[in-house]
Amino acid sequence: MNAHTPGPWMAQGNRVMAAGEQIGFINANPSCCTAEDWANARLIAAAPDLLAALQNARNVLAGIASGDLKTVSADGPALAQCRAAIAKATGEQA
Repeated sequence: MNAHTPGPWMAQGNRVMAAGEQIGFINANPSCCTAEDWANARLIAAAPDLLAALQNARNVLAGIASGDLKTVSADGPALAQCRAAIAKATGEQA
């Protein structure tokens, strides 16, 4: 599997940007973008954050499965990372 473009990725208008460079776009004409287009841009921009959060959550779940309950915390970094990634993808507040 190839490595993805390093983040952070951001939705700016109808474009998806990383390090000041356009890495994708949703619709060639920004005046034609629908609410679904904007939602897709947010989801694409959040992809690296969602991947990192899922990898961290996997580690926490592996710890739970092995009986290491020290990995579980309601206000821990794994849960905060998941909340932030979901908020970025949905356009809501974390």
